[in-house]
Amino acid sequence: MRIGFITQLLWPRYGDFWLHLIQGIGGEAVFASLEKAQERFLAESLREIPGTFLQLATAQALALDDVDVLVVPELNIQEVPRGSGQDPWIADFPTTLANFGNLPRVLSIPASLENVESIAIEHMLSLSREASKVKRVWERHSHRAKAVRYPEVSWTKGPYQHEVVAVLGQPWMMTKELLSLLNRPDSFLISQGQFEPKLLKQEAPRQKRLIDTDAEILGAAHFFSRKGNVDKILMIADQDSGTDAWLGKQIVQIVNKPLEVVYLQDLLPQREIVERLMVRL
Repeated sequence: MRIGFITQLLWPRYGDFWLHLIQGIGGEAVFASLEKAQERFLAESLREIPGTFLQLATAQALALDDVDVLVVPELNIQEVPRGSGQDPWIADFPTTLANFGNLPRVLSIPASLENVESIAIEHMLSLSREASKVKRVWERHSHRAKAVRYPEVSWTKGPYQHEVVAVLGQPWMMTKELLSLLNRPDSFLISQGQFEPKLLKQEAPRQKRLIDTDAEILGAAHFFSRKGNVDKILMIADQDSGTDAWLGKQIVQIVNKPLEVVYLQDLLPQREIVERLMVRL
């Protein structure tokens, strides 16, 4: 059985775990090629999707038209009709994607590995009726369901760096591919992605009900704002995303440090999006 994987949305949080499970039960892992993803990304219909990274993830899905099953991450589990929770692509990416085009069967998995045992076994049994094999695969790889370890962050500037700049944005935008486009040799950059999501969500405004990804970015804004060694906060936003505009307004109310907004579209022309930003293994 050929199993397609989307790598563009929070892959480091869940990808290794699910990849080993799928391969353990005999599935063949398949990833979108750069050429096919580029072709799909340029389709006019994708411009309807509110956000470049969501467009790129959809292009990957459309490029995997020859697989039997498509593994798609749930970016948020709980329903909160506020902020990004009002955008179906963020609130329920697997269902919205499945309704978008003629895709293979969609297997919806949580992007978080918290309490994942029951859904992992359920999904493996839906792909392999060999219960004994599923049990063995789970026992062999269950240790991979532990949360990703985040190294301790250094806050020390280099000799030629005059400020510490904390970078934040939608969690799926905090990739090394995108952050590398911030060419600021005179600044010491620290990214939201260097910190455990659970820690950041605990920093989010408690008086507001937020979906997890909104809580993560707004929590990061509060966390960086109260750090004395952070000189400036930089938000990477997407002009194609209405939720990024909403998040920007919330961040202005939270931070008490200089805030700069940099748009993805100013960092990279559309024709280079797939080649420069597609997460490849």
